[in-house]
Amino acid sequence: MGYHIEYKRNRLNIPPKSFVIECFSDASFAPGLDRKSISGTLIYVNGIWCNGATKKTTVIAQSSAACEMLALNYTMLKAIEIKNNLMDLGFEVGRYLSSRQPSCD
Repeated sequence: MGYHIEYKRNRLNIPPKSFVIECFSDASFAPGLDRKSISGTLIYVNGIWCNGATKKTTVIAQSSAACEMLALNYTMLKAIEIKNNLMDLGFEVGRYLSSRQPSCD
């Protein structure tokens, strides 16, 4: 089994000083004995990986939908932080994109 990384240049059709932030998040509901969910985050800026993280929640979620919302909240906080940094540098952030298929079980 082989793995490779492929970089696609000019993947998005965007103006030169405009940025598109793509966000993806997922969470697993109470996988261990401590019943705390684990969430994952991926953030791309103009199709280039910018931020990724996994995090064990500090609270116990009552449902899979709740842990997905906690993961989405963490992802959007990171995306807003990246957006604010880009705007402080004088760039324009056009829009946010997120995965269109919710994975709540």
